[in-house]
Order: sequence, then structure tokens, then C-alpha cells
Amino acid sequence: ATHSNIINHHHQQQQQLLLYISNMVNMELFVAGTWASLLSGLDILKCRSIVDPQCALGVVNVDAFVRHRSGHGMDPNKKSLVVARLVTNTPFVQMHPLDWNVNALIMNGILGWKFFVGTHSIFYQNSVDSFTVSRRDLSDLQSTDYPFLLSNANVAPEVSWHPFWESIYFDTETSLAMTAYVAIDDGVFSTPSIPTAQAQMDHIYRLNQENGCQGFAASNAESLIQQYLEVYVDNNGENESSTNSSNATTTCWIPFSNIASSFSDDMIEFINVMVEYKHPPAVIVGVGTVEGEEWAQPRKIGNTWVAIYPMNDRTYYEHKLEISDDGSNTIVDMGLYTQNLWELPLFYRDALWAQRLNKTIALANEALVSNRIVGYSQAVGDPRSNDDRNFRYCKGGECEVGNLFTDSLRWKTKSDVAFLTSGGFTGVGWPTGPVGIPNIWGVLSFGNTLCTAKMSGVSLFRLFNYTTSWSTFESAETEEGGRLLQVSGARVTYNTQLTGSRLVRLEVWDEESASYKDVERLRIYDVVSDSWVCGAYVDYPQLVGSSLTIQGEQPAVIGDTIIQDAVAEFLSQFSVSDPYDPSVSGRLVNDTSTTTTLNLIQTAESCAVGDFWIEEQQTCESCPDTSGVQWFRDVVEFSGVSGSSDVVAGNLTLVNGAAFALTLSAKTYPSWLTLVSLTRTLNETVPLDGDSDTTLQTGERMTLSFEMSSLNLNPGTAVGTVSFGVTDGGDYPGCDGRDASFEVSLTVSPLQEDNYLGSIRWLGWGMSIAIALASAISAILIMSYRKLHIIRTHQPSFLIGLAVGVGILGTSLIPISLDDEVVSQDGMDVACMATPWLVSLGFTVAFSTLFSKLWRINKLFSAQQFRRKQVLAKDVLLPFAILSCLNVGFLLAWTIADPLRWVRKEIDGQEWNTFGQCESDGPVGRTLLGLVVGLNFAALIGACWQAYNARNLSEEFSESKSIAIALYSWFQLLVVSLPVMYLVDEDSVEAKYCLVVGIIS
Repeated sequence: ATHSNIINHHHQQQQQLLLYISNMVNMELFVAGTWASLLSGLDILKCRSIVDPQCALGVVNVDAFVRHRSGHGMDPNKKSLVVARLVTNTPFVQMHPLDWNVNALIMNGILGWKFFVGTHSIFYQNSVDSFTVSRRDLSDLQSTDYPFLLSNANVAPEVSWHPFWESIYFDTETSLAMTAYVAIDDGVFSTPSIPTAQAQMDHIYRLNQENGCQGFAASNAESLIQQYLEVYVDNNGENESSTNSSNATTTCWIPFSNIASSFSDDMIEFINVMVEYKHPPAVIVGVGTVEGEEWAQPRKIGNTWVAIYPMNDRTYYEHKLEISDDGSNTIVDMGLYTQNLWELPLFYRDALWAQRLNKTIALANEALVSNRIVGYSQAVGDPRSNDDRNFRYCKGGECEVGNLFTDSLRWKTKSDVAFLTSGGFTGVGWPTGPVGIPNIWGVLSFGNTLCTAKMSGVSLFRLFNYTTSWSTFESAETEEGGRLLQVSGARVTYNTQLTGSRLVRLEVWDEESASYKDVERLRIYDVVSDSWVCGAYVDYPQLVGSSLTIQGEQPAVIGDTIIQDAVAEFLSQFSVSDPYDPSVSGRLVNDTSTTTTLNLIQTAESCAVGDFWIEEQQTCESCPDTSGVQWFRDVVEFSGVSGSSDVVAGNLTLVNGAAFALTLSAKTYPSWLTLVSLTRTLNETVPLDGDSDTTLQTGERMTLSFEMSSLNLNPGTAVGTVSFGVTDGGDYPGCDGRDASFEVSLTVSPLQEDNYLGSIRWLGWGMSIAIALASAISAILIMSYRKLHIIRTHQPSFLIGLAVGVGILGTSLIPISLDDEVVSQDGMDVACMATPWLVSLGFTVAFSTLFSKLWRINKLFSAQQFRRKQVLAKDVLLPFAILSCLNVGFLLAWTIADPLRWVRKEIDGQEWNTFGQCESDGPVGRTLLGLVVGLNFAALIGACWQAYNARNLSEEFSESKSIAIALYSWFQLLVVSLPVMYLVDEDSVEAKYCLVVGIIS
């Protein structure tokens, strides 16, 4: 009996198992996606009762489609799941007391939907978070029973959304593991879509492995069969009591991925990468617009079903997934069903539909309590088209709704400039006439608050240069297009044909002149925007916050006033007869004819010469004019002797010619100079220790006394700068002339170098003595042996005259060998003039004697042969007399009119290095010197001529050949030596002296 009972029990379990397996085959999953509004689109007044056809545009109709198409939940082979986007931009939501939280009340509380999807901006919207950009309280929207699904996000634990956010939603009813990706980068919460998706697919795959599934989609039927074999067959049924094994609830997950992007390239890249991944999703649904009809209907790529289509709030979208009947949970087919929500079949409008719609209308009535006409305006164009969801009016340039909102903000805060991003403006506009709360919230659904700041012209330029550089200026759904700023109080001119920087002009409205004027770099402007710009959106928080460092600027402060309230208050000023005019008025201007861009950014490196950098103003400023603050001289020169302990004193005066009082402090000066004291105009002398400051009023003078020492300086010229720092209440780094300076030049000479002859003078004196002795001995011998025939034939009188002349010439070496080392200045003046006298007279006596002697011989032997002719010595003394008289005359005139004097001359301008020489004061002396030299040179030529004529006479009567050789030698010596004397520097005292001694000797 017991065995029979066991068999019967096994049979019953087998029947139950087969029934469950039969329920699993041919399973259909209905996945609906919706962007529908909560009730009636953007107009809250169009659905007042369930008979109003306008009620078709709401989530209740979506629910009716899902229920009826999935069998009302009565068919176990049909399961459904709704992927609904959070509704934020309708008047219903914005006007309801629950605000965005009303989504949870309707979608989850009334309709029973399990989760919602949205963008990363939702993370910024709860007021309890420190980084919030909104005043709204979303605590009633945050629920673990109705989580926010966003897969490519990273939410820190301290963020209020962390417990209520899911990156993967595991739906146990459908076995779908849902993921949702939004391909944007908000810079805070977003993560890259593709690597995030790959990691999540790996996670789902591991779960399926742990659950004993084959691949990512092992069948529930197969798991139950395995469970049956383990529980009811093994060990002859001994384990029958283990029916509550955990494996009975094991789920094999089907990964279903959604990807939304405004950029088709991003979406296509995501699909191409993920279908080739080792663990691909079973389904990828892309929400967006792509080219090509092949994406319009689902198709299978590899192991993944793919579909891409644009969504709108008026259409029902449904994916029907057919599961294989072989127990593998494989999706064998996928269909796309779309239907206009207006076309809800009549039989879908059942009692449950009516009940749920009435509840929703009741909530709408609560929102209508806030509805009122706030003012009047002219027509406002649709920021977003209902017919073309890709159309975004304000992203293309200036738009009416942008003008309305920015004008309202500027009016509310009395600011100079207001700006808002274009990406937030959606919905539909309105015709000329009354404007109500629904209209205002309908075009901007985000309840952001006002924020104010103080910005300089530089920072305004940086802001608008950023927005014009990044924006696409296309009236289309582009991410970068949302960065375009709508503006009030300014005119922004740009050139879209340029790359990089496009801003060509920036003007701010001037109330006094009622016109736009170019922005002023350092003027501080009051600006206003919203909390989205100031607290969250891409780079704008930095541009209106931490980057505001210029003096007078104040980073943005987020306030409490909701911008829609400010718009309502602004419009209340306008009546039906005087409506507000939001028309496009040239605030954003595209000027393609101007190619020169505006640049107000300056850096310390860009400052020109004569400018200095002001960090707190981020500005290059012209250096203060201190040209009137100067010393009386730029350079002062002094001289000293190297190694000398003598102190050289000096002073110099500075005058304050600037238009302001200033303070001077000793800054730099050379080590060999000592600052002694400062004497101001009022004769107040202040000792200086190197650190003293002196204040001078305009027009006051200051005399600086200083001392210099050459004790430790080497010979040469030491140049140093004495610099006094000039301050007038500020610091001006890099300004030329900010220091009042002058140069001090101290010429340091070695010990006096007079270039005396020294001991070398004995050479001249020795040669003079030798010549004198030779001349005297020669004269004595001639006199002693004058009666000898040979002496008589050589004319003793002339020989004695020659000896006397040479002796006189030799004595000229005595004054030549003198200088002021051994003789006084007066003595040297005498010696200077004695030298030409001795040289000239000696030369005259010697060479006129030779001339006369040779002339007498030539006369004797020129007489006719065999005739007696007598030529006496006196007959040939005429040349001697003439030469002597002329020389004496010239020398006497020279001595009287312009005598030679002993002078010392500097070598290369060095006072310490001199040499002495004889010079005449004027041109008379040089003229007479030339006459004397010319006269004696003529005597030399005459003597040479007479020697030449006597060349054939007998040596017995004439030593003409010897004389000729001597004369020619003298001539050659003079010809050679005179140029050499010219070439030898006059300051080469010893060389020149030796040359002169050699010539005379």
C-alpha cells in the first residue's frame, strides 16, 4: 500500500510537471514601451471626463492596450511588462501638489507598473541632496516597489536615490533582465554605455550559470525535469519530503537591453559591439532615429533580436517575444506592434479602464486648482514639434520662449544679463492671448530655481565663447545643441562658419543710452540663470562658479525662487491690450561676414612691455607713469687707484616729478659702494643702513650721499647700478622704470705708470760720451799730424770741422736721454728745445764741411789741364755760412715763437698710464721744424752730389769714395729710419728712444 501510494504520488507530481511544461511552451512576452503623458498630453484642460476623446493621450490607454493584448493576465502563456518613461514636462505633473511624485501614484499605484526609466538629470532633482538644482521633494517617488531603472549610472551611497535605483531590473514574472542605457555624459553620474553593458551581460550570464541554466536562457521546463529526477526518482523516493528545494524557484534570465540616444552613430555602435560580444543580450531595442528601413522592424543579428525606432507620446509601442517550445527559453520571433493611442478600440474601454481613468482625472482636478491666467503675451512658437519630435526650435538660435524666460529672470532680479540653456525648452507654445500656468510649465517642465552671480566682462566673454563654440545651432535633437544659451540683456554675435572660437562680438544692454554697448572687460555685471546651469549642466557650474576669481566677482548662489513663478509674476504686468512681445529681436546673431573673433582673455605671459599683471583682475595694466621720478644724472663717473685705501665720495639728487607721493627704499647697489645718507628737501638728513624707507611728496627732492673704495678692485672700470625701489601703494611686477636707478662708473687704475726711460737712458749718454771722445781724439790727431803729406792732402781744416760737427751732433743725445724722472718740468722744456739746436747745428757743421771739402776738390780738378789754379778754404765756406745762418735763424724763430715743451700724454685715455714727449703748442713750431729738416736734408743731398762728382779723383787727394759711402749710408739710414719712427707708437717710449739713439749714433 505504501509503495502504491508512492507510485500514485509520483504520478500526480509527473502530471503537475507536464502541466507546467505545457504552460511554458509557446509562451509570449509582451513588452510595452511608452512616452505617453499621464492624462492628456500637454493640455490639462482637454480631458475632463471619460467620454472626452482627448483622454486617449494618456497612460491609462497604454494600460488598456497592454491588458487586452496580453490576455488580461488570464492566459499563463502570455506575460507583459511595461517600460514607462517618467513624465516631467506636462502641466498635470508640474501643477499637481505631489509634483513629479504623482507619477508613482498613477503608474505604480493605479496601473501596477513595476519601474520607470529616465535620464541622469533625475538624480539632480531631489532637494535633500546637497548638490541639488531643484527645490522639489521626490521622496514619494523614491520606492523600492517602483525603482528608477538606469543602467549606465554610478550612484554613490550618500545620494538619496541610491536605494531606489536599479542598474538591472529582474522581473520574475517574465524572466526578463531589463537594462536601460541613455547615451549621454553628464560628467557626474553617467558611465560609458558599452563597457557598462558588457559588465552587466557578464553578470546575468554568471547568474544563469549558477542557476544551472544552459547558456543565458536555459529553460524553466528543463530545470523542472531535472528537479523531478532529483526529488522524486533518486533513492527510490526517499527524498520526497524535499519538495521546497530552492531550485524550485530558480529563474533563467533573458537579458533585454534598451538604448536611447539622440545620435544614431552612438546607437549603431552600441548595437554592433554588443551583438558580437561573448555574452550578447537576447534583445536590443534602440530609441531614436537612424537612416535605413532595415531597422524599422525587428531582425535577428547573430543571437540578438534588434529593433530601432523613434518614440513619441501619442503612440503605443509593443514588442511581442515568442519563446521556443523546445524548453530552451530562446526567442524564436520578435514582432513590433504600434498603434496611435487615439485609436483605442471600443471594447478596450472596459470597466477597469473607466475606473482607472476616473482616478487619474480626479488627480488632474487637484492640479487644476493651481490653474490661472497670469498674463498676456504675443504668440510663442513651439519649442518642440508634436509632428517631428526631432525638431528643437531653441537649439537652432534665438527663440520666443527663451526670450520670455530670460526677460522674466532679468526683470525679477534686476540683473544686467540673464541666460538659460536651450535644451530644457520643450512642449508647445501658444497663440497671442492669455497665458496660464499650464502654458508656462508646458514649455519648461523642470522646476529649477533662480541663481545669481556677479561676473566681469572677461567671465561673460568666457561663458558666451564657450556656448557659441560648443553649440550646433541646428533646430534638431542634438546633445551639444542644448548648450546654447538663450539670453536677455545682451547681444551675442557669432560666425557659425568658423571652427573653434566663433564669438565675434559681445554687447550688453545699456539702460541710459537704450542701446547695446560692447562689453567692458573689468566691469562687474549682475547676472541671473537657473540652478541647472549653476549647479549641474556640463561645464557651466565652473564658468559661473569657481572660475569667477576677478576682483568684484561673486560665484553663483542658488536661491529659492522657482523660475516658472518668476515668469508668471513677470507676465502679470501685461494686459490683453498690451501683451508681452517675445519675438526674435536679434539677441543671437549669426554674422558670417566677420571672421575676426573676439578675445578678452589675458594672461601674465601676454602682457606687453610696459604692462604689469594684476592677478585679482586677470588683466594686463599699463605701468604707472613714474617717468618724472628720476635722478639728475643717469651715469656718474669716478676714478680711483687699485689697492688704495682712499675713499672716493659722491652724491646725486633725485626729484619726485610724479603726480603722487611715493616711497623709496634702497634696493641694490654694488659691493664697493656704501650708502651714507639721504638728505630731503627740508635738509633732513637720514642715515642709511640699507633698509630705510624715505617718503617723498610730489616735487620733493632727495640727495643721496655715498662713498666708494677701490681697495679690493682690480684695475679697470667697475660699473654698478644703484637702484631704489619706488612704491606708491601697490606692487607692479615687470614694470620697467619702477626702480629709480643710476649707474656708477669707477675707473680703477693701477699705480701711476709714467713710462720713464729709466736706466736705458745710459745708452744715450754712453753713446754721446763715445762720440764726443771720438771727435776730440780725431781733432787732436789731425792737429798733431797736420803737416804730414797725407793729412795735408785731405785738408786738415775741413777734417777738424767734420769732427766738431759730429761731436756737436753726439751731444744731442744728452737732452734726448732726459725726462721728468730726473729733470724738472722747466729743465725738460730747455732740454726739449736744446735737442733740435744740437742736432741741427751738428748736422750743419758736419755736412756743410763735407760739402765744402768736396766742392773745393772738384773745383781744383775741374780746371783745364796743365793750368795752375788755387782754391783756398775760404773760397768754399759760403755754403757753410748760408746753412749755418739759415739753421740759426729758423731755430731762433722756433725758440721764440713756439718752442718745444715737455708734455705728458695719456695712453688710450688712461690717466694712470702716461708718457712724456716734446711738443709745440701751435702750428708755428711744426712749420719751423719742417723748414729745419728740409734745409738739412738739402745739405745732405748736396754733399751726396759733390761726392758723386769726385768719384773719379785719386785717393791721394780725395777720400771721396769713403765720404760717398758714408754719405750714402746716412741717406739710406734716414730714408729707412724715418718711416720706422712714424710707425712706432709714440707711447712706445723705449723703442722710439733706442731708434733715435741708433740713428744719431
